[in-house]
Amino acid sequence: MKIDPSIKTAAITAINDAAGRAASNNLGSAEQAKNTASLTLSKLASALQTPVGNSRTEPPVDAKKVAALKQAISSGEFQVNAEKIAARMIEAAQETVQAEAARNRKSQ
Repeated sequence: MKIDPSIKTAAITAINDAAGRAASNNLGSAEQAKNTASLTLSKLASALQTPVGNSRTEPPVDAKKVAALKQAISSGEFQVNAEKIAARMIEAAQETVQAEAARNRKSQ
């Protein structure tokens, strides 16, 4: 999985925009205005910015596997396992519900 570097750029742009607005509201120098803006990343967002395993050395996509899948699809040999997909969707939904419940317990 490749992390989109534009997220970091968007955050910096947002901070700079906020600083510019603050400066234009006569809050003082541009440097003082920059000090009034802040950004805090969640633990998950911070973790997503850290490469995992060999992601720096390995390509994000296995080109041979992609080519084999394309060939199987175009020849009509690719079979979709609907039960497996449904099971994974249910697992993902359960994980989401459990994570939300844990967050709610922490905030109480």
